[in-house]
Parts: sequence; C-alpha cells; structure tokens
Amino acid sequence: MTGTYSPENGGTLTVYFNGEPICTLPNVGSVKPSDFDLWIGKDPENPGRTGSGDYSSARIFGDALTAEEVKMSAAEKLQLDNIGTWYDFNDVTVKTMADKTALNEAVARAEAITETGYCAPTWNALQTALNEAKNLGADAAQDVIDAKTVALNTAITNLKTHDFTGAWQSDAEGHWHVCTTEGCAVTDTNCPYARPRRADRN
Repeated sequence: MTGTYSPENGGTLTVYFNGEPICTLPNVGSVKPSDFDLWIGKDPENPGRTGSGDYSSARIFGDALTAEEVKMSAAEKLQLDNIGTWYDFNDVTVKTMADKTALNEAVARAEAITETGYCAPTWNALQTALNEAKNLGADAAQDVIDAKTVALNTAITNLKTHDFTGAWQSDAEGHWHVCTTEGCAVTDTNCPYARPRRADRN
C-alpha cells in the first residue's frame, strides 16, 4: 500500500495497492506544518484512531513518487535520493537517511563556476572535490556527507585567479610574468623589446 501527495490540482492524494492506483482525490488542500509526532498506524492528533493492519515496513519520501517509482522493489526505493526515513518493523530497525541539503547546494555552486581565469591547480582541486561529492552513494553516512560538503566548499573558496605580479621573466626576445600560484605555469602577454631605430643617413 502506497499513498502519495502532490501539490498539483489543488493538492492530489493518490493511493496505490500492489503498485496500481486504486484511488485519486484532487483538491484536498495543502500540507500544513504540524507539531505532532510521526506515528505509524495511529493518528497522533486523535490517538483513538488506529489502523487495524499489520505493518512490516514503512518508507517516507521527500516528494511524491511517480507511478513508475511506486512499482520499484524495496531495494530500488532505498536508493532514491528523495527517501527520508525507512522503518523496518521485522527487525525493529529505524534507518534514517542522511541530509544532503548542504551538499546539494555546494554541488550547485560548484557546477555554476566556469574554468576561465582560474589557476589549474585550484580548478583541478575543485573538480576532484565536486566529483567525489556527486559520486556519494544514497546510503552514505552523515559524517561522510558533511566531510565532502566541507571539502567542496573549501575547494570553491580556494579557487585562485591568475596573479601576474611576480618578478619579470625574460629572454632575448622580450619579457613576461608567470602566474605566482604554486603549480600554475600560465604567463601573461610577452612584451617584446623595442628595437632601436637606425639613424637616418644624409
């Protein structure tokens, strides 16, 4: 048995049985914040109202599942990014999924940055941190997620633009600056030496 709520059409409630929709109610209104605890099989606002069925597990997601997602196996649903909490009453284990909100925000910030003008070592460090953050599994522990979030935000902060304020470099043709960031070999425009003009002869 699965129930989903979507804000579409004035709030739509759909009930599925064995993966198939059996009831859809539009215009049920919006979901309002509540100070009541979460109960399974019992109404926390009206404790006298209880369910008569047996519950082997319960899963809560951050938004409405699609019809295709409702038909997924339990193992497949556990890998969805929007799963919030998983209760397995067979072994009385409560599995709460970690919060990736801050990580997703950091990923969005990193993906919005373009490479132009940044030193290669700091840009490469950002790409490494970004890939590690994006490749975290759905079952990653909260401390791992937090560490990857810090690493990605640090890589964003550590991005450096080219700095050509160091000593001049030169050869027989001209002179230039090399970026002062360690590991960055980018140079600014080569400034050729001015050639002396030959004196006009009478």
